[in-house]
Amino acid sequence: GVIVLVVALVAMGLGLFAVDCPRPSSDDMAPGIRKGDLLLACRTCGKPQRGDVVLFMSPDNGPVTVRRVVGVPGDRVEVHNGQILINGKPLDDTDDGTVKLADVDPVSSQPRPFAVAFEHNGEHEYRVIRDLGVVATGDRAPETLADAFFVAADRRILVRDSRDYGPVARASIRSIVLRVLSAGDHDADRQGKQSGRAACRGR
Repeated sequence: GVIVLVVALVAMGLGLFAVDCPRPSSDDMAPGIRKGDLLLACRTCGKPQRGDVVLFMSPDNGPVTVRRVVGVPGDRVEVHNGQILINGKPLDDTDDGTVKLADVDPVSSQPRPFAVAFEHNGEHEYRVIRDLGVVATGDRAPETLADAFFVAADRRILVRDSRDYGPVARASIRSIVLRVLSAGDHDADRQGKQSGRAACRGR
């Protein structure tokens, strides 16, 4: 009995070391990840790949942040009028109309429309949103990523990401988000859905 208990405690300890279960406090990653969602993130799944969602310490000394990797080491990244270019090309996306989302901003909980696009990056396909009637701004000079990643929020306007604070060092990335364990708004379409890679890759 004692041996079984010790083994269980060791397994729990290893499990706690290997995973994170964060709850985002904002809708910066809407529509796939919403504030209040319970996420499952892996600390031992190797180097992030294009399209992975990662948990990291923000370079501008903000809280632990969730963003999507759009540029990896070796990529040449630049920003023109808020649009991210990877190796001279904009991110591959397809217009998907509009979607109404409620309670996205603290000023109002009422549903409002957002422009939606399907984005393809690496092995991932996911939806991103843009605030209607708001023009993206900001430029960033071209740079080739070394041991760092360029990350973006899935809500592409009125948020902070690598377009503002620059690439995120690999050492700052804590884990890779695998899925939504429990949707904060009880949306069955998102609950259990993979938000990052399909499976762990070895180091």
